[in-house]
Amino acid sequence: MELIDNSTEKLHLSSEDDDTLYCEICSDTGEEFIVHGYCTNCNEYMCKNCFDYHRKPKPTRNHILLLKNAMPKPTERPTASVSPDVCTELCKTHPAEIAAFYCETHDEFFCNSCAATTHKTCEFLYIPDAAKDFANSAELEKTFSDLNAISKLCEENIDHAAKNSAKSDNQLTAAKKSVETYIENVQKVLSGKAEKIYTKMEEINTDNKDNMSNVSETCKSTKSESETLKQSLQALCDKKQFCQLYTETKKAAKAISELDLTVTNAGNVNKIQEYKCQCDKRLFQLVTNSSLFICIDPNDKKRLFPLYQSVMVSESSSRIDNDVPTEQAPNVPETLDVPEPNFPPPVVPPRRFTTSESIDEISIIQDDEPIYELIEDRHK
Repeated sequence: MELIDNSTEKLHLSSEDDDTLYCEICSDTGEEFIVHGYCTNCNEYMCKNCFDYHRKPKPTRNHILLLKNAMPKPTERPTASVSPDVCTELCKTHPAEIAAFYCETHDEFFCNSCAATTHKTCEFLYIPDAAKDFANSAELEKTFSDLNAISKLCEENIDHAAKNSAKSDNQLTAAKKSVETYIENVQKVLSGKAEKIYTKMEEINTDNKDNMSNVSETCKSTKSESETLKQSLQALCDKKQFCQLYTETKKAAKAISELDLTVTNAGNVNKIQEYKCQCDKRLFQLVTNSSLFICIDPNDKKRLFPLYQSVMVSESSSRIDNDVPTEQAPNVPETLDVPEPNFPPPVVPPRRFTTSESIDEISIIQDDEPIYELIEDRHK
């Protein structure tokens, strides 16, 4: 068959030449050029231009090309899903050559040139011969077994990672719930304490109001009696009834003395019970202490980590699903061995408390309910 340059002449399949083959690459663009050769790697028939160009690009320059007289017939070439069984590994020393040999001593693939020089004293294998029965070899079986084992281990790790991720979420939820519950309980206790002190202060306020009301009523009554007595004596003066004025004045001296005593006593008790609520500073110092919340290592209950130390809790060796420590770790004493907060004892200034008799300087006692006891004692 005559070789025709596809840049100058285009041949079409005719009814008289049904066996003519055309370039499969050019046919994709709707053109038909007579085949010049065949690429065993691409499994394609090519025209002269495509055949010559196939050697130039780096990805295809080492493909095995067959001229027209050596290429397989369409019925003989491999199907699209089956590649030809040829060596495709390139020699590291001679990149333009196919590495058709393998040296077990050096664990290297090499070409004919290397076989005659670098590896001429080695016992090497010709890959096409060594590969004939390799599909049934123990080496290949072990390779597949190792790869299957790696895949299985990866699947186990992926499954375990998913469970650990869920476990971490559960642990976070449980830890947050523990803190929220603790805060709620503290708030309930503080609210109860506040209600109790409110009740005591309201009782004192009620007593103060009642006492001031009594003082006011007593002084109003005393003033009314004093005005009445004054008007009576003034009337006697106006009428110039001096004898009776003398008598009534003498008699009024005792009443005036009693009125003076009444108003003096009212003035003495015209005071309120004073108080000012001061919260125990130790509570604020406690809640602001960085070791208020503690992380407990579930694998070593003796390891307590204040959050400010930024200590990572060690990974649990347990693989039980949802194995999350409870709020109080098992076998951990109720009183945890946590270092004492590093701050001085609170200094509480004395509070002034006024009674009807005197004003006392009283220091708050540092116990459970210092202010409550102070109010209760003075309120009795």
